[in-house]
Amino acid sequence: MQSNKEVTDTNEPTPQDELLNSTEEQNVEEQQNTEENPADLLKEELAIANDKYIRLYSDFENYKKRMMRERVDLIKTAGADAAVFADMLGRLAEDARYYAERADENYRAGVTCERIYDSVRQSNNMMQAEITSDQ
Repeated sequence: MQSNKEVTDTNEPTPQDELLNSTEEQNVEEQQNTEENPADLLKEELAIANDKYIRLYSDFENYKKRMMRERVDLIKTAGADAAVFADMLGRLAEDARYYAERADENYRAGVTCERIYDSVRQSNNMMQAEITSDQ
């Protein structure tokens, strides 16, 4: 029995003691992990806020790039549309000039016809006046 006493009296830990000590240490670590200190909580909140900020910033940068592409596309298509409109207006202007010339020619022809009619009527009136005066 002395041998058992000797073993217990020495300061050397037994395997059972080591097992108990290791489980106690694990329990203490788990309690510390579950009871996070405020600094760790603040660090986590800061990391979350930074992540949100980075995502928002990248979304905004993508939005700016997309708007620039759309603006360039709009300018290109507006230039093409303006060319089409200018072409159409040019054709309309040509047509307007053509019809104005025709109207002017018709007006001149009408005036000429009216003059001819007036001169024929005057000469007819004069002839009738001579005929009536001769009778």
